[in-house]
Amino acid sequence: MFDPAQQASQTGESILAVIGGLARVSGFMGVKRKPCALILTEHRIILAGLSAGKIRELVGQARDAAKLEGKGLLGQWGAQMRASSTYQQHYWEMTPDAILAEEPDNFAIPRAFVKKLKFKRGLLDDTGIRNPDRLTIHTTQEKLKFDLGDTLGRVKETFRNAGYPA
Repeated sequence: MFDPAQQASQTGESILAVIGGLARVSGFMGVKRKPCALILTEHRIILAGLSAGKIRELVGQARDAAKLEGKGLLGQWGAQMRASSTYQQHYWEMTPDAILAEEPDNFAIPRAFVKKLKFKRGLLDDTGIRNPDRLTIHTTQEKLKFDLGDTLGRVKETFRNAGYPA
């Protein structure tokens, strides 16, 4: 991980892009997966994880809101399904430091530490199911892998628009 001293807030830092629907892949053969989002700023990439407790809270809030709106069982179920997939939208309303403080495992990668971004299209397996597209961020300290929930081209374009060589 990165030194918290290097994650100090940059004055005037603003959010350039939010990439949600990701899963951070780790462990032997990528068996560990954690839902997350990447927030791109002028100075760093913030990795914001979505804990199991937060997911339960979001799903409960979405279900309760759907009930209050008078939606039936299917409407409540749909609201629950959308809750964790659209959660990253709230990052646009937060400061980078608030995002870092939201979950204990959230951290930032200083832009200068990013050596290379690698994008890989998911291949079809033997059963005809496509594996997810993958983003790998090579830094000066480690390599981070993410399965993408969005199209590879759109994620590449987002990084390019934020000033990262994609």
